[in-house]
Amino acid sequence: MASIGIIDIGSNSMRLVLFETGDQGNFQIINDLKESVRLEEGMLETRDITAEKIDQAIEVLLMFKAMCTSNNVQEIIAIGTQAVRNANNREQFVQRVMEETGLSLQILSGEEEAYLDYVGVVRSMITDDCLIMDMGGGSTEFIWSRNGEMVNSISIPLGSINLTRRFGLHDEISDNQIQALHDYLQKSFDAVPWLRNNTARTLVGIGGSIRNIGKIDRRRKNYPLDLNHNYYLAKTDVEHIVKQLTGTNLIGRKGIKGLAGDRADIIVAPALTLAFIMNYCRLDNMVVSGNGLREGFVFNHMGGDLRQKDNPLDFSIYNNLHNYKLNIRHAEHVFRLSQTLFKQLQPLHNLGQETEIVLKTAAFLHHSGLNIRYYNYHEHSFYMILNCGLMGLTHRELLLSAYVAAAHNKDNYKVDVYRYQPLLNPEDVTVIHKLGLLIRIAEGLDRSMNSNTADIQCSILKDAVVIKTIAAVSNSLEINEALKSSTYFKKLFRRQLIIV
Repeated sequence: MASIGIIDIGSNSMRLVLFETGDQGNFQIINDLKESVRLEEGMLETRDITAEKIDQAIEVLLMFKAMCTSNNVQEIIAIGTQAVRNANNREQFVQRVMEETGLSLQILSGEEEAYLDYVGVVRSMITDDCLIMDMGGGSTEFIWSRNGEMVNSISIPLGSINLTRRFGLHDEISDNQIQALHDYLQKSFDAVPWLRNNTARTLVGIGGSIRNIGKIDRRRKNYPLDLNHNYYLAKTDVEHIVKQLTGTNLIGRKGIKGLAGDRADIIVAPALTLAFIMNYCRLDNMVVSGNGLREGFVFNHMGGDLRQKDNPLDFSIYNNLHNYKLNIRHAEHVFRLSQTLFKQLQPLHNLGQETEIVLKTAAFLHHSGLNIRYYNYHEHSFYMILNCGLMGLTHRELLLSAYVAAAHNKDNYKVDVYRYQPLLNPEDVTVIHKLGLLIRIAEGLDRSMNSNTADIQCSILKDAVVIKTIAAVSNSLEINEALKSSTYFKKLFRRQLIIV
């Protein structure tokens, strides 16, 4: 596998993300380092990056380059966004970077930045009609996406740092300051007609400040998963956080659970802006995206059609199968067999179609725990599925998938409903056990991992379920393995399991 280092020089922070890429278009993050430099500070008056900030940036870049060298990175890509793009002395900055670090800095236009945000989102989330918002330190990108296609985009020079400085929002906040910001946002957004007239139903938020707002909300609610990507907030949640942030001073904000200490002085402006845009565009909900510009750049760099042609879940499932060197043929066949069981036994299990996505994820990744240890691998698969960066699933679907994969190898697997409220409810326990059992039967029928049991046909009788197997050669081993589930099958479905 090859390694790529992407250095993102933003208005607030500089970040190095190391990606390991494979031959099948797969990739994974192997390191992530962020340094808060705040190039935007001091630019409000002169539009020059100060000498002090340039020195800090060079120092950070040299450290990033050293990390790339120690990780045997084959290619380093350095990109600059709003602060560098709008600096009067950007040519001098780019030249110093080249002379002192050897890095060739690629400065993105606002349109390019918006497009990469769009790619990062649509390749990692199910998006029908949404407004994407990426708020950085010096600018905010808005992208209207409909049916996976970009309809409109714009980059506006409004960010957490320049808005904080312009309206003095770093410490105590007055109603007059909030009104002044609102008036400024109103004027800025009115200049973009499509922004008010778009038909988006959901706001997708990108950027460190928005992710931090999501984290504050999770801490406030004692949310059971510490996951940014695909975390939903209602407009009322955002408004509650705005009141919490504006109702205290800088010292008070530093004590708010979930708020990063280095953002306490610049978090009010993005929170107010987020609440304002939700009202302005009549949006009642937002979802946080953990993927944005950097991930979009990786997709773009690896080539191919970057529109939402591929289902994000399909991509991330195969991404993980390749990254963790799992048996893809076996995973695909277990899914096919378990899907057949699911469809043909539907009158028996009475589960809705919405659970098929859970079955699919768990079936494909039921062996993911092997990367930790063979023994009790089903327990390890629970952790792997929750934490391997699967995309295209809600948090509830993700948690159910993890539990189904864990339950597939054990009768009456314990499901901790209380710990994972509000994502799970008591009725989910039976759903998890039923789906897990279907995967166990399917896995047993492919115990040799050679797809010998090519297909199955199920018949539901009064007191039994008969599964007729179709195989090229004797599959008695696979049938015996699958029949080990017969006792548990009878307990769950009140019928004898017969496999021939």
